[in-house]
Amino acid sequence: MRPGQGRFGRPRHRPEGRRGLSGLCRRHAHLTGIGLRELTLNLDQVGSLAELVAAVKAYAVAHPDGPIYGRGWIETHWPEKRFPNRLDLDAAAPGRVVVLQRSDGHALVASTAALAQAGVTATTPDPAGGQILKGPDGAPNGLLIDHAEALVAGVIPPPSEALRREALEKAGPSMPRAAGRAWAI
Repeated sequence: MRPGQGRFGRPRHRPEGRRGLSGLCRRHAHLTGIGLRELTLNLDQVGSLAELVAAVKAYAVAHPDGPIYGRGWIETHWPEKRFPNRLDLDAAAPGRVVVLQRSDGHALVASTAALAQAGVTATTPDPAGGQILKGPDGAPNGLLIDHAEALVAGVIPPPSEALRREALEKAGPSMPRAAGRAWAI
């Protein structure tokens, strides 16, 4: 490699002449998402699909109006050995718009009402960089991967500036526990 070039002959970008330490940070976190998880339906401690359904039911009773947004579920160690789907959410909060984002932010599950409000049907094509998982009948099962998540973005109101600020403040205490991470707002 020549000076000023990185791997594959690409130029290295060093803002204001500073050195970069590529590869030093192997993980990252999205502070606003972490904070919003704490301010909405926090699912980071659910240990099974049954617990997720129970958490949604309890939240729906405590918050009888409006859409339900939650974040933090991860199915990898659940005894059911499967993703949640729209039918699970429909059973927990019948007729409600429910959108639950996976802990890593690369997938979400949406209720039948959320999919209908967003216009996601069996004929909706997968967006570039995303996937709409479908059931045996060809209808969306509620699981949207990566860029497909944007299809239901309009069914949950975006957080206000005040809520975003509160979310960042809420996420702040988690920063020291995760030394070595890159932070995205």
